[in-house]
Amino acid sequence: NKDELKAFLDKNLVYEKYLLSVLEESDDFVEIGDLLKRHETLKAHHRDLQERAAEVVRLNDEYRAELQAYTKEGQDTKLKGHNEIAILQKTWEEYQLDSLTAGSSRERMLEDSAEKVLEYGKCGMAITNLYERARARSKVKQPYTADIKEQLKVLQDFVMDLSFIVAKGKQSQSQKAEAAKA
Repeated sequence: NKDELKAFLDKNLVYEKYLLSVLEESDDFVEIGDLLKRHETLKAHHRDLQERAAEVVRLNDEYRAELQAYTKEGQDTKLKGHNEIAILQKTWEEYQLDSLTAGSSRERMLEDSAEKVLEYGKCGMAITNLYERARARSKVKQPYTADIKEQLKVLQDFVMDLSFIVAKGKQSQSQKAEAAKA
């Protein structure tokens, strides 16, 4: 047991000699205890730095993951926005096409309406012209009216009167022709 103890002390004596040589070379330390305390302080500080480095790595990974999540969310939002814009643009183009179609339909309706108004005006002018000629030739004096319906009634009466006169004239001629034959 003594030999083991002596071997242990000899082994540790090497460390003590080393520490004494360090004290001789250094002006910062006076005793071995001071040197050992400094060593413990540096070990504790190294451990703190390693813990801080591990915490920084953990926070860095956490922030990186958070940044990636925000980036992905931003890209998703941007993509959704582009999709919404595309849908709205397509809808707008459809509405624009509908508007153009409705505009051309409206133009056709306006043209048709203008043609009908023109035809109505021509008919009205023709009726008024015939009405004035019938009033001028008729023996029955009618008061002037601008109402187309009334003008048509006057024309109808005039034509019926003329038809009656023509029918009576033909009847009278055929009676005269029969009397001449007999």
